[in-house]
Amino acid sequence: MPEPQRLWSVTSLLSAGLPKPALVGWAANTTAEYAVDKRAVWEPMAADDPIAAIEHLSGIRFKRSGDAAARGTDVHKAAEKINLGLPSDHEEAIQPYVDQYLRFLAEHVPTFRMAEAPVYSQTYHYAGTLDTIVELDGRVCVMDVKTTDRGPDAKNRRGKPAARPPYPDVALQLCAYARAEHVGLAPAQQQYSGSRRYYVLPEDAPLEQMPEVSGALVLVVSPEDYRLIPVRIDDEVWKAFLAVREVARFQLDTANRVLGPAISPNVREAA
Repeated sequence: MPEPQRLWSVTSLLSAGLPKPALVGWAANTTAEYAVDKRAVWEPMAADDPIAAIEHLSGIRFKRSGDAAARGTDVHKAAEKINLGLPSDHEEAIQPYVDQYLRFLAEHVPTFRMAEAPVYSQTYHYAGTLDTIVELDGRVCVMDVKTTDRGPDAKNRRGKPAARPPYPDVALQLCAYARAEHVGLAPAQQQYSGSRRYYVLPEDAPLEQMPEVSGALVLVVSPEDYRLIPVRIDDEVWKAFLAVREVARFQLDTANRVLGPAISPNVREAA
């Protein structure tokens, strides 16, 4: 029986292959802000166990990003139920995000063609799960939903406008989804190699052709507003994704095989 294919997830490829200098700055600022605000928490810890204090501070950025990821997951689940006409029993904490999503639906009246669908490119060995394919104003588009806790008037600590999504790498993500060859008709099988995710595609997996789309959109939802942003997925963006994919392949695979064992002096003499 043929072995199932292992396809790297699009998000893992982008994480491994795309430099993110802004993320480094965010992590440093997040840790520094916590250290200033929560001295009463970590200073006694540092006096008693410096290693524990270092581990606590270095983990703050992961807790913040984990909280944001959990919020995004909860909003996605609520949106999916709303799209299907089902009651959404979401937590009260995300109700402001749900209200803004409902406002988007009322003002734009999209038609949903597909939601939470796994997509596969066997040619380029990647896979992912797209949020939705929508028809809007006569165009069929792949659409991604992002959340942010920052409203339109949010400021950073220096009093300047705070950065809010979307960020440019969403174009690579949506371009990859749009150019996948197939959509899965069954739930995706996902596994991990370390922190990197890949999809398992059995030989007999039920698939159909990816619908043709004419564009891409990202819907950014905050507790105070929503923004619907068009995203380019043209040939220039596709070439950039393929380049990122090659860098990621080096990081995830080839880098483990490029260095040989050290050459000892006696081996040189024998040669």
